[in-house]
Amino acid sequence: MTNRPTIRLVAADMDGTLLNDASEVSQGNTRAIHAAQEKGVIFAICSGRFPENAAITARDGGLECPIIALNGGCITERTYGDLIVAHPMPPDTALTVFHMLEEIGALYFLFGRKTVITRKANHVHHSQTKYGSRLISEAGVSYHFGLDACRRALEEDVFKYYVYTAPGFASLETIRGRLQGVSSIQLTQSSNTNIEIMPPGIDKATGLKELADYHGIPLSETMALGDQDNDIPMLMEAGLSVAMENAEPHVKAIAKVVTASNTQDGVAKALYDYVL
Repeated sequence: MTNRPTIRLVAADMDGTLLNDASEVSQGNTRAIHAAQEKGVIFAICSGRFPENAAITARDGGLECPIIALNGGCITERTYGDLIVAHPMPPDTALTVFHMLEEIGALYFLFGRKTVITRKANHVHHSQTKYGSRLISEAGVSYHFGLDACRRALEEDVFKYYVYTAPGFASLETIRGRLQGVSSIQLTQSSNTNIEIMPPGIDKATGLKELADYHGIPLSETMALGDQDNDIPMLMEAGLSVAMENAEPHVKAIAKVVTASNTQDGVAKALYDYVL
């Protein structure tokens, strides 16, 4: 690239971007991020994961940084830090989505403040499977299961529905078709196996902008890295958009540059190429 912009804030997606295929931050990525931070650049994670799940993964990889979580639904100033931005779903919208998913017979997770609620009582969220009791003991996260737990969750803040499918349950195509009629939500996905239901107007682009505003950094001095549909809004908003080599073709098409894959320290390569 010529006329390279000065980058003061970098926002990287996690799965398929910052993380390798073992869902870990590589040593190469960690070294490059530390070098950028020592230069005064703010490195942030921008993920569909809930804040504490992103934080524990970051800390296990040796990182301390701001986290834009739940696709922009909330932002913490640092790992395990307090929320500085929160955009829960309007209560009537959360209730409308709940009734529609129940009518369809969909499988889903609900995400609240430090809470993960699973509709199917015998389905365990991957964060609990991977980290066991650590998220409970280290971050105060609680896990709840079943229909009654979902109903109780609607009495508190709901940030996101994560919808998936399994044999014998409603397909994602059926679910997406029914949800298209709900005007007060927006749909995205972090892979081809899910649908993420968000409050209207909230996405990774709003998260990037709010974190940049918080630090007094213009969007022209930001870089975003991603690989999936839910990354597209922040890629289109950032001063420099970087797609991973393993990104979906239509994601690569809207990015200004393409870096190496998530298994080849693509985040580190982009940092060395465009920041360091």
